[in-house]
Amino acid sequence: MPDIEREFDYAVIEKIFGPFVRFHADIFYDCAKEANNGVIVELGTYKGAGAITLALGTRRGNNLLVYTIDDRVNRKGWIGESYTDEDYLAFEENVKRADVHIVPIVCDAFDAAENYRHIWKSGIALLYWSLGTRDHFALDFKAWGKYVVPDGFFIAKDAGQGELGTEPVIQEALRTGEWERELCKGGISVLRKLTLP
Repeated sequence: MPDIEREFDYAVIEKIFGPFVRFHADIFYDCAKEANNGVIVELGTYKGAGAITLALGTRRGNNLLVYTIDDRVNRKGWIGESYTDEDYLAFEENVKRADVHIVPIVCDAFDAAENYRHIWKSGIALLYWSLGTRDHFALDFKAWGKYVVPDGFFIAKDAGQGELGTEPVIQEALRTGEWERELCKGGISVLRKLTLP
């Protein structure tokens, strides 16, 4: 039986962004729909496809508040792609077009973990790392992972061949017994925090 609500929500996304990676959207949507006991946080944003998918997913689930954190500094990405003021304006327009509520915080993602801890200290149900920066994941995982609630998700986006260095950090997290990996496919890893005895 088709999931009518999902198809409706995906039509909203496609109307704004055109064709998109359905596999990634399924992951974000399903995890956001299941997420509970906290807020949803996206670290790093572009034009809003990820954040909007998360917001639509939680709307069908537990209706959690979605934050997106980006310093909005004009820069070149790790493969030379440009991030400019126009992208951030597009993000704001796309959020309006999707008719979802997302709270943007303009701050360095690592600094935001501490500077806005009054928001996260009650718990993050889903955290999506999409910064696309080399060699930053270890620090970000340590700074943010502590806020993820038991049974909550930490989703990490890598470039597909491990170019952003997430895998060694994930392997170490798995060895601690505090996390389990539910998925590793298509440049996406989904970790779930375990409830320890």
